[in-house]
Amino acid sequence: MKQLTKKQQEFGDDPLAMRETDHYQHEYVESFVEKWDDLIDWESRAESEGQFFIDILKERGKHKILDVATGTGFNSVQLLKAGFDVTSVDGSAEMLGKAFTNARNNGFVMQTVHADWRWLNKDVHGKFDAIICLGNSFTHLFEEKDRRRALAEFYAALKESYANLIPHEDSIKIYLQDYLLKDGYPELLDEDSTEICSKRLREYINLTLYKDIMRVFDIHDPKALENLVTRIADETAQRMEYANLSSELSIKEDTLKKYLNCLESAFMVSRSEFYSRNRASRIRKARKIYLSNVGLRNALVGQLNRDLLNDSAELGRIAETLVYEHCKRLKYCLEPGSNAEIF
Repeated sequence: MKQLTKKQQEFGDDPLAMRETDHYQHEYVESFVEKWDDLIDWESRAESEGQFFIDILKERGKHKILDVATGTGFNSVQLLKAGFDVTSVDGSAEMLGKAFTNARNNGFVMQTVHADWRWLNKDVHGKFDAIICLGNSFTHLFEEKDRRRALAEFYAALKESYANLIPHEDSIKIYLQDYLLKDGYPELLDEDSTEICSKRLREYINLTLYKDIMRVFDIHDPKALENLVTRIADETAQRMEYANLSSELSIKEDTLKKYLNCLESAFMVSRSEFYSRNRASRIRKARKIYLSNVGLRNALVGQLNRDLLNDSAELGRIAETLVYEHCKRLKYCLEPGSNAEIF
């Protein structure tokens, strides 16, 4: 019978250089967890902390507590002893197993949840009066984006009546910022590197332009089409005169209109007429042109980075593009088959 070998900690040749958030999963192996309580010494820690955290929670009328850094269970057990309703979370299954055993040895059945803070509310359900994150656990989040995401998840797990006590951005704002940068491609949802997102989106653009659109619409000048798409990306949500575009890009106006029709049929661009009750006025006024996906737009013009979030002018046009595209989809959902005219 094959004997199972226990996992060993992995820190490479230079442990101090290990600065990846996900590495915590390789630190708390069973052999290390077994020694953890010897290092911590529950009795000394209980004597040192006393009733400090318990008194704070009771003074504020908190009862339902989420311990997001359970470890081997010291704080959760102390709170259980004091009569709190505690849910205990940790990213290490080995730590949670030890915590459950410690709680049982103290006469409690611990409610445990194995969860990563960055996606806490996917696994932890319900709202809590207070969240505790004690010890040195938060230092495992090496990247600012991971710390921001974790804090947003903590915020979202609090009961609504207490949410205003936490001075951190709410999760909606953080997710909206990601959406403004890279739009909604499913394969990029969990990708935090803007460089990788930009690279993948440019690969998608190249595949769409040079294979799908050119093959389907029989386009013979790929460079002209690419220049047109790049120009639309740079000027998304702006009114564009066909004659000016034709002159600037050295493309015949008839060819330009053909390319725009092709791009619109492929759902890469959208055009919006100027609103007027007078049909003639609507026709005479230049149309606004949008590159339909803001992630593709940002990748094309080299702006898929967080500096963009501080550029109010660019951000305004991106927000308008998103709203326009969502209005089109909403119109189609409400009246399938009808043309969605958005002005």
